[in-house]
Amino acid sequence: MEELQKEKQPPKSIDALRHREESELSRDDAFLDIQEEVVGRIAQEKKLPPFRPGKPDFLPPGVMWGVVALILMFVVSFGYYIYLSITNNLSQSVARNIDMFQSGVQDLHNLDPQSAEQKFRGAGENMSSTFDTFASRLKPLFQGAGDLVLGFQKLAASGVALTQEAAFLEKNLLPFMFNKNGSSLIAHLEKVNALLGNITDESAQLSSGASKLQGVSSRFVGDFYLPVQLDVDKLKKFLTALIPWLKSDTPRHVLLLFQNPSEMRPAGGFLGSYADVTLYKGSIESIDVHDINDTDRKLDLKIIPPQPLQAAVTRLRAADANWFFDFSNSAAEVIKFMEASKFYSIASTSTVSDASGTIDIYAPTTFDGAIAVSPKIIADMLGMVGPIQL
Repeated sequence: MEELQKEKQPPKSIDALRHREESELSRDDAFLDIQEEVVGRIAQEKKLPPFRPGKPDFLPPGVMWGVVALILMFVVSFGYYIYLSITNNLSQSVARNIDMFQSGVQDLHNLDPQSAEQKFRGAGENMSSTFDTFASRLKPLFQGAGDLVLGFQKLAASGVALTQEAAFLEKNLLPFMFNKNGSSLIAHLEKVNALLGNITDESAQLSSGASKLQGVSSRFVGDFYLPVQLDVDKLKKFLTALIPWLKSDTPRHVLLLFQNPSEMRPAGGFLGSYADVTLYKGSIESIDVHDINDTDRKLDLKIIPPQPLQAAVTRLRAADANWFFDFSNSAAEVIKFMEASKFYSIASTSTVSDASGTIDIYAPTTFDGAIAVSPKIIADMLGMVGPIQL
Protein backbone atom coordinates (compact mmCIF):
# COMPACT_ATOMS: atom_id res chain seq x y z
CA MET A 1 0.00 0.00 0.00
CA GLU A 2 2.81 2.42 0.85
CA GLU A 3 4.54 1.72 -2.52
CA LEU A 4 1.32 2.41 -4.40
CA GLN A 5 0.90 5.63 -2.50
CA LYS A 6 4.48 6.66 -3.39
CA GLU A 7 3.81 6.04 -7.09
CA LYS A 8 0.72 8.22 -6.90
CA GLN A 9 2.70 11.14 -5.53
CA PRO A 10 2.73 14.18 -7.87
CA PRO A 11 5.87 14.72 -10.00
CA LYS A 12 8.60 17.06 -8.90
CA SER A 13 8.58 20.65 -10.12
CA ILE A 14 9.98 21.68 -13.55
CA ASP A 15 12.78 23.67 -11.94
CA ALA A 16 13.91 20.64 -10.02
CA LEU A 17 14.05 18.56 -13.19
CA ARG A 18 16.04 21.21 -15.06
CA HIS A 19 18.48 21.44 -12.15
CA ARG A 20 18.98 17.69 -12.22
CA GLU A 21 19.59 17.67 -16.02
CA GLU A 22 22.14 20.49 -15.78
CA SER A 23 23.99 18.62 -13.08
CA GLU A 24 24.23 15.50 -15.26
CA LEU A 25 25.50 17.54 -18.23
CA SER A 26 28.14 19.16 -16.07
CA ARG A 27 29.37 15.78 -14.92
CA ASP A 28 29.55 14.60 -18.60
CA ASP A 29 31.49 17.70 -19.65
CA ALA A 30 33.84 17.24 -16.75
CA PHE A 31 34.40 13.60 -17.79
CA LEU A 32 35.15 14.60 -21.41
CA ASP A 33 37.59 17.26 -20.23
CA ILE A 34 39.38 14.72 -18.06
CA GLN A 35 39.42 12.20 -20.96
CA GLU A 36 40.87 14.73 -23.40
CA GLU A 37 43.51 15.81 -20.89
CA VAL A 38 44.60 12.19 -20.24
CA VAL A 39 44.80 11.39 -23.95
CA GLY A 40 46.74 14.58 -24.60
CA ARG A 41 49.33 13.71 -21.95
CA ILE A 42 49.74 10.18 -23.37
CA ALA A 43 50.14 11.65 -26.86
CA GLN A 44 52.82 14.04 -25.65
CA GLU A 45 54.76 11.28 -23.95
CA LYS A 46 54.62 8.96 -27.01
CA LYS A 47 54.75 11.77 -29.60
CA LEU A 48 51.44 10.84 -31.22
CA PRO A 49 49.33 13.28 -33.25
CA PRO A 50 46.85 15.20 -31.08
CA PHE A 51 43.53 13.59 -30.47
CA ARG A 52 40.58 15.14 -32.37
CA PRO A 53 37.37 13.86 -30.85
CA GLY A 54 34.53 13.39 -33.33
CA LYS A 55 36.79 13.50 -36.54
CA PRO A 56 37.70 10.21 -38.37
CA ASP A 57 41.31 9.42 -39.32
CA PHE A 58 42.22 8.75 -43.07
CA LEU A 59 44.87 6.56 -44.65
CA PRO A 60 48.04 8.32 -45.79
CA PRO A 61 47.75 9.57 -49.43
CA GLY A 62 50.41 7.16 -50.74
CA VAL A 63 48.64 4.11 -49.35
CA MET A 64 45.24 5.31 -50.58
CA TRP A 65 46.45 5.86 -54.18
CA GLY A 66 48.16 2.47 -54.14
CA VAL A 67 44.88 0.78 -53.24
CA VAL A 68 43.09 2.70 -56.02
CA ALA A 69 45.76 1.65 -58.53
CA LEU A 70 45.39 -2.02 -57.57
CA ILE A 71 41.62 -1.84 -58.00
CA LEU A 72 42.01 -0.20 -61.43
CA MET A 73 44.54 -2.82 -62.54
CA PHE A 74 42.17 -5.60 -61.53
CA VAL A 75 39.24 -4.02 -63.37
CA VAL A 76 41.28 -3.39 -66.55
CA SER A 77 42.79 -6.90 -66.54
CA PHE A 78 39.42 -8.53 -66.05
CA GLY A 79 37.87 -6.41 -68.80
CA TYR A 80 40.69 -7.22 -71.22
CA TYR A 81 40.29 -10.94 -70.47
CA ILE A 82 36.59 -10.72 -71.29
CA TYR A 83 37.38 -8.76 -74.47
CA LEU A 84 39.86 -11.40 -75.67
CA SER A 85 37.46 -14.21 -74.86
CA ILE A 86 34.60 -12.63 -76.79
CA THR A 87 36.87 -11.69 -79.71
CA ASN A 88 38.13 -15.28 -79.92
CA ASN A 89 34.59 -16.66 -79.96
CA LEU A 90 33.58 -14.11 -82.57
CA SER A 91 36.61 -14.97 -84.73
CA GLN A 92 35.75 -18.68 -84.62
CA SER A 93 32.16 -17.95 -85.58
CA VAL A 94 33.26 -15.70 -88.45
CA ALA A 95 35.52 -18.49 -89.70
CA ARG A 96 32.62 -20.98 -89.68
CA ASN A 97 30.35 -18.58 -91.54
CA ILE A 98 33.07 -17.78 -94.07
CA ASP A 99 33.30 -21.52 -94.79
CA MET A 100 29.53 -21.67 -95.23
CA PHE A 101 29.54 -18.67 -97.56
CA GLN A 102 32.38 -20.15 -99.63
CA SER A 103 30.44 -23.39 -99.89
CA GLY A 104 27.50 -21.37 -101.25
CA VAL A 105 29.77 -19.78 -103.85
CA GLN A 106 30.91 -23.24 -104.88
CA ASP A 107 27.27 -24.29 -105.25
CA LEU A 108 26.78 -21.39 -107.66
CA HIS A 109 29.77 -22.65 -109.65
CA ASN A 110 28.06 -26.04 -109.76
CA LEU A 111 24.80 -24.45 -111.00
CA ASP A 112 22.92 -25.25 -107.77
CA PRO A 113 21.39 -21.89 -106.76
CA GLN A 114 18.89 -23.43 -104.32
CA SER A 115 21.63 -24.91 -102.14
CA ALA A 116 23.66 -21.70 -102.43
CA GLU A 117 20.69 -19.62 -101.25
CA GLN A 118 20.26 -21.78 -98.14
CA LYS A 119 23.92 -21.41 -97.22
CA PHE A 120 23.96 -17.65 -97.79
CA ARG A 121 20.88 -17.27 -95.60
CA GLY A 122 22.38 -19.49 -92.90
CA ALA A 123 25.65 -17.54 -92.89
CA GLY A 124 23.84 -14.21 -92.46
CA GLU A 125 21.57 -15.47 -89.67
CA ASN A 126 24.45 -17.14 -87.83
CA MET A 127 26.50 -13.95 -87.89
CA SER A 128 23.61 -11.98 -86.42
CA SER A 129 23.13 -14.56 -83.64
CA THR A 130 26.86 -14.58 -82.91
CA PHE A 131 27.05 -10.84 -82.44
CA ASP A 132 23.93 -10.77 -80.27
CA THR A 133 25.42 -13.46 -78.04
CA PHE A 134 28.99 -12.29 -77.63
CA ALA A 135 29.44 -8.67 -78.63
CA SER A 136 26.27 -6.79 -77.71
CA ARG A 137 27.10 -7.05 -74.00
CA LEU A 138 30.18 -4.91 -74.52
CA LYS A 139 29.04 -2.96 -77.58
CA PRO A 140 31.33 0.07 -77.08
CA LEU A 141 34.37 -2.23 -77.27
CA PHE A 142 33.15 -4.02 -80.38
CA GLN A 143 32.38 -1.28 -82.89
CA GLY A 144 34.55 -3.08 -85.41
CA ALA A 145 32.68 -6.34 -84.78
CA GLY A 146 29.36 -4.56 -85.27
CA ASP A 147 30.53 -3.20 -88.62
CA LEU A 148 31.79 -6.65 -89.60
CA VAL A 149 28.55 -8.43 -88.72
CA LEU A 150 26.35 -5.80 -90.37
CA GLY A 151 28.50 -5.91 -93.50
CA PHE A 152 28.40 -9.72 -93.56
CA GLN A 153 24.61 -9.64 -93.26
CA LYS A 154 24.41 -7.24 -96.23
CA LEU A 155 26.76 -9.45 -98.21
CA ALA A 156 24.71 -12.55 -97.38
CA ALA A 157 21.52 -10.72 -98.41
CA SER A 158 23.11 -9.78 -101.74
CA GLY A 159 24.22 -13.40 -102.13
CA VAL A 160 20.66 -14.60 -101.53
CA ALA A 161 19.32 -12.12 -104.09
CA LEU A 162 21.98 -13.25 -106.57
CA THR A 163 21.06 -16.92 -106.16
CA GLN A 164 17.39 -16.08 -106.65
CA GLU A 165 18.23 -14.28 -109.90
CA ALA A 166 20.40 -17.22 -110.97
CA ALA A 167 17.57 -19.68 -110.27
CA PHE A 168 15.14 -17.47 -112.19
CA LEU A 169 17.44 -17.18 -115.21
CA GLU A 170 18.12 -20.90 -115.11
CA LYS A 171 14.41 -21.51 -115.72
CA ASN A 172 13.64 -18.56 -118.00
CA LEU A 173 16.80 -17.88 -120.02
CA LEU A 174 15.82 -19.93 -123.07
CA PRO A 175 12.10 -18.97 -122.96
CA PHE A 176 13.12 -15.29 -122.89
CA MET A 177 15.43 -15.74 -125.88
CA PHE A 178 13.17 -17.92 -128.03
CA ASN A 179 9.90 -16.09 -127.25
CA LYS A 180 11.16 -12.67 -128.36
CA ASN A 181 11.32 -11.42 -124.77
CA GLY A 182 14.96 -10.37 -124.80
CA SER A 183 14.22 -7.08 -123.03
CA SER A 184 13.24 -9.01 -119.88
CA LEU A 185 16.41 -11.08 -120.15
CA ILE A 186 18.53 -7.93 -120.39
CA ALA A 187 16.72 -6.39 -117.39
CA HIS A 188 17.52 -9.42 -115.23
CA LEU A 189 21.13 -9.48 -116.40
CA GLU A 190 21.43 -5.81 -115.41
CA LYS A 191 20.00 -6.68 -112.00
CA VAL A 192 22.61 -9.44 -111.62
CA ASN A 193 25.33 -6.98 -112.60
CA ALA A 194 24.09 -4.49 -110.00
CA LEU A 195 24.11 -7.21 -107.32
CA LEU A 196 27.67 -8.08 -108.24
CA GLY A 197 28.56 -4.42 -107.77
CA ASN A 198 26.95 -4.50 -104.32
CA ILE A 199 28.92 -7.62 -103.43
CA THR A 200 32.13 -5.91 -104.52
CA ASP A 201 31.44 -2.85 -102.34
CA GLU A 202 30.27 -4.89 -99.35
CA SER A 203 33.29 -7.21 -99.57
CA ALA A 204 35.61 -4.21 -99.50
CA GLN A 205 33.80 -2.79 -96.44
CA LEU A 206 34.00 -6.19 -94.76
CA SER A 207 37.72 -6.35 -95.39
CA SER A 208 38.09 -2.98 -93.70
CA GLY A 209 35.91 -4.04 -90.77
CA ALA A 210 37.76 -7.33 -90.36
CA SER A 211 41.05 -5.47 -89.96
CA LYS A 212 39.75 -4.04 -86.67
CA LEU A 213 39.34 -7.47 -85.09
CA GLN A 214 42.27 -9.54 -83.94
CA GLY A 215 42.36 -12.99 -85.53
CA VAL A 216 39.72 -12.21 -88.16
CA SER A 217 41.58 -10.03 -90.66
CA SER A 218 44.02 -12.56 -92.12
CA ARG A 219 41.43 -15.34 -92.38
CA PHE A 220 38.86 -13.06 -93.95
CA VAL A 221 41.17 -11.47 -96.51
CA GLY A 222 43.14 -14.58 -97.46
CA ASP A 223 40.45 -17.27 -97.45
CA PHE A 224 37.34 -15.30 -98.32
CA TYR A 225 37.72 -11.78 -99.69
CA LEU A 226 40.32 -12.40 -102.41
CA PRO A 227 38.82 -15.63 -103.90
CA VAL A 228 35.26 -14.26 -103.88
CA GLN A 229 36.41 -10.93 -105.29
CA LEU A 230 38.21 -12.65 -108.16
CA ASP A 231 35.09 -14.65 -109.09
CA VAL A 232 32.89 -11.58 -108.85
CA ASP A 233 35.27 -9.47 -110.94
CA LYS A 234 35.36 -12.08 -113.71
CA LEU A 235 31.59 -12.37 -113.90
CA LYS A 236 31.07 -8.62 -113.65
CA LYS A 237 33.51 -7.93 -116.48
CA PHE A 238 31.72 -10.53 -118.60
CA LEU A 239 28.27 -9.02 -117.94
CA THR A 240 29.56 -5.47 -118.40
CA ALA A 241 30.63 -6.48 -121.91
CA LEU A 242 27.66 -8.77 -122.67
CA ILE A 243 24.79 -6.44 -121.76
CA PRO A 244 25.70 -3.61 -124.21
CA TRP A 245 26.39 -6.27 -126.85
CA LEU A 246 22.88 -7.69 -126.41
CA LYS A 247 21.26 -4.22 -126.35
CA SER A 248 22.85 -3.18 -129.63
CA ASP A 249 20.61 -1.96 -132.45
CA THR A 250 22.63 -4.14 -134.86
CA PRO A 251 21.79 -7.85 -135.16
CA ARG A 252 24.44 -10.08 -133.67
CA HIS A 253 25.61 -13.26 -135.44
CA VAL A 254 27.26 -16.17 -133.62
CA LEU A 255 28.68 -19.24 -135.30
CA LEU A 256 27.78 -22.59 -133.80
CA LEU A 257 30.38 -24.99 -135.21
CA PHE A 258 29.57 -28.71 -135.29
CA GLN A 259 32.81 -30.67 -135.01
CA ASN A 260 33.28 -34.21 -136.22
CA PRO A 261 35.88 -35.91 -134.00
CA SER A 262 36.03 -38.86 -136.42
CA GLU A 263 38.03 -36.58 -138.75
CA MET A 264 40.60 -35.31 -136.29
CA ARG A 265 41.75 -31.71 -136.16
CA PRO A 266 43.83 -30.06 -133.43
CA ALA A 267 40.88 -27.92 -132.21
CA GLY A 268 38.50 -30.89 -131.95
CA GLY A 269 37.44 -32.22 -135.34
CA PHE A 270 36.54 -31.46 -138.95
CA LEU A 271 33.88 -28.76 -139.36
CA GLY A 272 31.26 -30.47 -141.50
CA SER A 273 28.40 -28.07 -140.77
CA TYR A 274 27.52 -25.01 -138.72
CA ALA A 275 24.62 -22.83 -137.59
CA ASP A 276 24.33 -19.06 -137.94
CA VAL A 277 22.51 -17.91 -134.78
CA THR A 278 21.12 -14.38 -135.10
CA LEU A 279 20.32 -12.41 -131.93
CA TYR A 280 18.63 -9.03 -131.67
CA LYS A 281 18.20 -7.18 -128.38
CA GLY A 282 18.51 -10.36 -126.35
CA SER A 283 16.15 -12.49 -128.45
CA ILE A 284 17.06 -15.25 -130.91
CA GLU A 285 15.77 -14.15 -134.32
CA SER A 286 16.83 -17.16 -136.35
CA ILE A 287 19.02 -20.27 -136.45
CA ASP A 288 20.19 -21.11 -139.98
CA VAL A 289 22.02 -24.43 -140.42
CA HIS A 290 24.39 -24.83 -143.38
CA ASP A 291 26.89 -27.22 -144.82
CA ILE A 292 30.42 -25.86 -144.51
CA ASN A 293 30.82 -26.20 -148.28
CA ASP A 294 28.15 -23.50 -148.80
CA THR A 295 30.71 -20.89 -147.77
CA ASP A 296 33.83 -22.63 -149.07
CA ARG A 297 32.48 -22.81 -152.63
CA LYS A 298 32.11 -19.01 -152.67
CA LEU A 299 35.51 -18.32 -151.10
CA ASP A 300 37.99 -16.74 -153.50
CA LEU A 301 40.94 -16.61 -151.09
CA LYS A 302 43.92 -18.75 -152.05
CA ILE A 303 45.89 -19.51 -148.87
CA ILE A 304 48.48 -22.28 -148.63
CA PRO A 305 47.43 -24.71 -145.86
CA PRO A 306 49.78 -25.88 -143.08
CA GLN A 307 52.26 -28.47 -144.34
CA PRO A 308 50.55 -31.51 -142.72
CA LEU A 309 47.32 -30.59 -144.57
CA GLN A 310 48.92 -30.07 -147.98
CA ALA A 311 48.63 -33.78 -148.78
CA ALA A 312 44.83 -33.54 -148.37
CA VAL A 313 43.87 -30.04 -149.59
CA THR A 314 45.38 -27.43 -151.90
CA ARG A 315 44.11 -24.34 -150.07
CA LEU A 316 43.12 -23.45 -146.55
CA ARG A 317 39.39 -22.94 -146.06
CA ALA A 318 36.83 -22.65 -143.26
CA ALA A 319 36.37 -26.43 -143.02
CA ASP A 320 40.03 -26.92 -142.08
CA ALA A 321 40.68 -23.60 -140.32
CA ASN A 322 40.32 -25.07 -136.83
CA TRP A 323 43.87 -26.29 -137.14
CA PHE A 324 45.23 -24.53 -134.05
CA PHE A 325 45.22 -26.08 -130.58
CA ASP A 326 44.26 -22.69 -129.11
CA PHE A 327 40.56 -22.58 -129.99
CA SER A 328 40.48 -18.78 -129.93
CA ASN A 329 42.95 -18.77 -132.82
CA SER A 330 41.01 -21.47 -134.68
CA ALA A 331 37.71 -19.59 -134.17
CA ALA A 332 39.26 -16.34 -135.47
CA GLU A 333 40.48 -18.16 -138.61
CA VAL A 334 37.08 -19.75 -139.26
CA ILE A 335 35.33 -16.38 -138.87
CA LYS A 336 37.84 -14.75 -141.23
CA PHE A 337 37.13 -17.29 -143.98
CA MET A 338 33.36 -17.12 -143.42
CA GLU A 339 33.21 -13.35 -143.69
CA ALA A 340 35.50 -13.41 -146.78
CA SER A 341 33.14 -15.78 -148.57
CA LYS A 342 30.65 -14.17 -150.93
CA PHE A 343 28.04 -16.21 -149.10
CA TYR A 344 28.22 -13.53 -146.38
CA SER A 345 30.32 -10.66 -147.76
CA ILE A 346 27.65 -9.54 -150.23
CA ALA A 347 25.08 -7.33 -148.53
CA SER A 348 21.65 -8.81 -148.02
CA THR A 349 18.44 -7.88 -146.26
CA SER A 350 17.62 -9.40 -142.88
CA THR A 351 14.45 -8.78 -140.92
CA VAL A 352 14.51 -8.47 -137.14
CA SER A 353 11.85 -7.53 -134.61
CA ASP A 354 11.43 -6.49 -131.00
CA ALA A 355 8.78 -4.88 -128.82
CA SER A 356 8.89 -1.71 -130.92
CA GLY A 357 8.20 -3.48 -134.23
CA THR A 358 9.88 -5.03 -137.29
CA ILE A 359 13.06 -3.66 -138.89
CA ASP A 360 14.72 -4.55 -142.23
CA ILE A 361 18.51 -4.32 -142.20
CA TYR A 362 20.56 -4.36 -145.41
CA ALA A 363 24.24 -5.14 -144.74
CA PRO A 364 26.92 -7.82 -145.10
CA THR A 365 26.97 -10.45 -142.38
CA THR A 366 29.71 -10.28 -139.77
CA PHE A 367 30.20 -12.70 -136.91
CA ASP A 368 30.81 -11.71 -133.29
CA GLY A 369 32.03 -15.06 -132.05
CA ALA A 370 32.11 -18.81 -132.48
CA ILE A 371 31.14 -21.73 -130.26
CA ALA A 372 32.29 -25.28 -131.00
CA VAL A 373 30.00 -28.22 -130.28
CA SER A 374 30.95 -31.90 -130.43
CA PRO A 375 28.90 -35.08 -129.85
CA LYS A 376 30.70 -35.50 -126.52
CA ILE A 377 29.43 -32.13 -125.32
CA ILE A 378 25.85 -33.02 -126.29
CA ALA A 379 26.13 -36.35 -124.46
CA ASP A 380 27.49 -34.62 -121.32
CA MET A 381 24.68 -32.04 -121.40
CA LEU A 382 22.03 -34.73 -121.72
CA GLY A 383 23.66 -36.55 -118.84
CA MET A 384 23.17 -33.43 -116.69
CA VAL A 385 19.63 -32.41 -117.71
CA GLY A 386 18.19 -35.80 -118.66
CA PRO A 387 16.42 -36.83 -121.85
CA ILE A 388 14.76 -34.16 -124.00
CA GLN A 389 11.59 -35.00 -125.91
CA LEU A 390 11.60 -33.51 -129.42
